[in-house]
Amino acid sequence: MAGIRLHAIAPLVPVAVKKCAKDPSAYVRKCAAYALCKLCDLLPEESTTLEEVLDVLISDHSPGVVGGSELLLLHLKSVSPNCLALISKHPRRLCETLPDIEQ
Repeated sequence: MAGIRLHAIAPLVPVAVKKCAKDPSAYVRKCAAYALCKLCDLLPEESTTLEEVLDVLISDHSPGVVGGSELLLLHLKSVSPNCLALISKHPRRLCETLPDIEQ
């Protein structure tokens, strides 16, 4: 749904991404991280909501999810400079996960 660039369905996408960010499947959470990247371009005014979901995804234990989240974090850095504070909550675990990240 995040790939469809229609402003009519844009308000529905953050709700779906929030739900997918807490899914038991790591693949669904990884797709939610990539959907957040697309959503950031479509709805830049929703940056606080995106940061909340990003905090959930970056604290994940799956390397694929964390890799997608770090990609989003780099993307959000241009929009919101204070989003780098999200990294400071989990520095040790991010460094341990870094060798396993695909991207």
